[in-house]
Amino acid sequence: LDDLKEILGFLDFDSSEGTVSAEASVSGFAQSIVIVGKGRIQADRLAFQGTTFALKDAAFDVDIGREGASLVGGAGGEAGGTIKVDTKATFAEPLRLGGRMKETLTEAVVSGGVEAGGLVASYLLEGSQHESRGEIEAKVALEGTAGRPILSGYVQAALLEAWLPEAIEDRKPSEIPDVLAFRDFNLLVKSGSRIRSSTLDVRLGGSGTLDGSVSAPRLQLPLVLETGLLRMPTARVRLEPGGVADVRIENFGAGPIVRTTLDVVGRTQVTARRSSGQYERFDVVLEVRGDALATDGLILRARSEPPELTQEEIIALLGRTDLIRAFASGAAGGGFDSGALRETIYGIALPSLTEGFLAEVADQLRLDFVRVDYNPFDLFSVVIGKGLGRGVLLQASRQFAQSATEPLKFDVRLVYRPPFRDRFLQNFRLSLGRNERVPWRLTLDWSTRF
Repeated sequence: LDDLKEILGFLDFDSSEGTVSAEASVSGFAQSIVIVGKGRIQADRLAFQGTTFALKDAAFDVDIGREGASLVGGAGGEAGGTIKVDTKATFAEPLRLGGRMKETLTEAVVSGGVEAGGLVASYLLEGSQHESRGEIEAKVALEGTAGRPILSGYVQAALLEAWLPEAIEDRKPSEIPDVLAFRDFNLLVKSGSRIRSSTLDVRLGGSGTLDGSVSAPRLQLPLVLETGLLRMPTARVRLEPGGVADVRIENFGAGPIVRTTLDVVGRTQVTARRSSGQYERFDVVLEVRGDALATDGLILRARSEPPELTQEEIIALLGRTDLIRAFASGAAGGGFDSGALRETIYGIALPSLTEGFLAEVADQLRLDFVRVDYNPFDLFSVVIGKGLGRGVLLQASRQFAQSATEPLKFDVRLVYRPPFRDRFLQNFRLSLGRNERVPWRLTLDWSTRF
């Protein structure tokens, strides 16, 4: 195989093992020499560049005659499955050395196709740290000419586990030669296929069509969400089934434009301090719509239950990294007093940075939330909460260290939120508990945000 490095550059020759045999004969006059022949590629292993995917027990036969050529053969997937090739090319005239040899090859009419069944393929996407893999079934027919073949048929991916790149570098798009076209080409992603990244884990399925050419493709592939999880800095958002990610490639004369239109709804819970100073667990609904690949193309709507939090407050609770960067940039520019900045970081950044870890602790302890809180008077304290159902929350807090002039502060209370529909009455809370100052206390409070 080493003799074919310049021709078959997509093969990994260091990991491939096989032989090539061929014979040819020529006839005719010196000005018009006709060539015919045959060859065979036989390999115990064929490996490919940029992937661990490989074929085994491969055997392909090439036959070149006066009227045309054929390529017939097959191989097994090293991880499972098979692939079969049976293609033909019909010449308008015999293949002659020199002269119109190149034209004869590119103008040859092609037919036949490629079939794959249960072929386990894998590939490392650029920018990803994990290899994507899936089981491929395909039946692709060839027509047109060898210089510009047209593909039709289908490719189906099952048991797909695709890892998205963590970062995509900005690159100048390279020109793609227009050497391949698609007609009535179907793409199928079987139910249960999985797409993952460090922040996303979804299962989905769907089918679509691909037409046009390699340089000007037209793709429509709507994928329907089955289950999903979106990891945000301070919360995990469960994506509801039935959401759609519509992947399209369109052309408007200036080259292909890729669009990924999302229509997804997710649910999560956040812990927020109410205007009364108490913590409460809020159910949150997130709606994400728009083009994920366009600048400012996504429209995000968020609402809470009870409806006390604004959309801006919910977004801040879900991921405060931008807020922290704003404080940091302000400090670098001299916009903050160092003491005020320290209090701000302790009061906002510390709870945000620890919430992801403390959420895991809460899960292990079967609590709704565990938080580290800070204020300039009591300094650090820990707050825990457990929902008991029907608007009842058990909440406890304790100061980390006692101050020199006051007793160690703690608070334990059972809070009840009456199920009022009226927005004014929804802000009432009834609680029963005790703290370091009184053995028991019953409170009724009402609070709102301005």
